[in-house]
Amino acid sequence: MPSKFFLFILMFFLLYEIKAQNKKTESVKSNTDSVNISLPEIMVPQKKYKVKVIQLNKYKGYIFPKEYADTYFCKENLKGFDLDSLVIQEVETELLSNYIEVNRTFMELRFKEMYELKRNNSDANNWDKLKKEEKKYFKEFRKNRDKWMEHITSRDRQYLGYINKKGEKIVLINLIELGDDPCCLRKNLDKKIILMTNNSCCESNIMHYNFSQKKLSVNEE
Repeated sequence: MPSKFFLFILMFFLLYEIKAQNKKTESVKSNTDSVNISLPEIMVPQKKYKVKVIQLNKYKGYIFPKEYADTYFCKENLKGFDLDSLVIQEVETELLSNYIEVNRTFMELRFKEMYELKRNNSDANNWDKLKKEEKKYFKEFRKNRDKWMEHITSRDRQYLGYINKKGEKIVLINLIELGDDPCCLRKNLDKKIILMTNNSCCESNIMHYNFSQKKLSVNEE
């Protein structure tokens, strides 16, 4: 994975740290717990789901059914919907066309948020450090555009459809890199959504496609 991915994680650490200091009652550790760095156990009952597997150029797609989404998002009280080949085709077209631009926009917004938090919290990270990291991130981003495209055109995908609280249809896209599959996870790609970040077993990257708005995003924003 290109070095920009690690910078991506670093930016989240910075964001969490600023928010933690702003609230005064939260620790940086508690905020960073949301970043998965170990083998995940997703909340799915011991039940077999009919997952459709499709071949897409260099990678495979695993399409999870509505019933799995209902279970996966039960805590959020969200319902799933079934994905057909036309939806997947639309998702893939948008993903291959706008993946780089969407990630760039996402990080621009994250830096903007961090600067705003800094303005409102004198105890937060210093300006010089934040500006340095911003400059470094986008320098690496421009340098590694080709690697980003290689990343998006070679990773397997897991797809999951759900309806958000606004009533919009969202497709969760989990991009997975298993490499030599040291933890033998490939056999589980058609059984559960596998989430990991910067892990020796694999790396995963979540994207969202708003089917109602025809819009790709990192975190449904």
